[in-house]
Amino acid sequence: MARTLRGMAAEPGEREDIQLWSRWLKDHTDRIDNSWESDTTQYFGSGQTKDIWQLAYFWARDINSGHVGHMMDRWVTNAEEGFMRTVPLRIRTHDSEQIPPFSVNTINTWLAIEGMFRHRIESAAVAVTLGHIDGMNRDHGAPVTPEAWDQNDKPWGSMYCGWDESILLPLIDRISGIDFDLMED
Repeated sequence: MARTLRGMAAEPGEREDIQLWSRWLKDHTDRIDNSWESDTTQYFGSGQTKDIWQLAYFWARDINSGHVGHMMDRWVTNAEEGFMRTVPLRIRTHDSEQIPPFSVNTINTWLAIEGMFRHRIESAAVAVTLGHIDGMNRDHGAPVTPEAWDQNDKPWGSMYCGWDESILLPLIDRISGIDFDLMED
């Protein structure tokens, strides 16, 4: 987002704003990079509670892609200890305190998937996307977008939360390669 805001400031030539957003981007990226393995091997941030929100760091294009790859191998795609499960991705790793019934949530998974694509970890991003879509179709024979999946990998809450349709974006844009723009028709 800081890149976008910096670009917006550049259009009218707002030099102070360009510098502000450039500095913010560097500081933010440095803070993320400096959190690498702060207390847990191959992990951004504190691993005391390994939470899917830490996978949102993957969105930052300027962080070390090597670190992202190592975290993917060690924690994200690891079904025994990490975030992977029948319907990917868990909100928390197996060794972290769980928040029943919220074991899996689509919007959080989408954030992680988009970050994987940004760092060119396509095979894992495709596997997570398709695994999540499979979970949306598994129990009812038609796609549902539940608020969450519970600890038994069953859809929980309202089956038609509109924000959970975000998982279709990587399917359409990233996997199929179709680019669309509603503003430009």
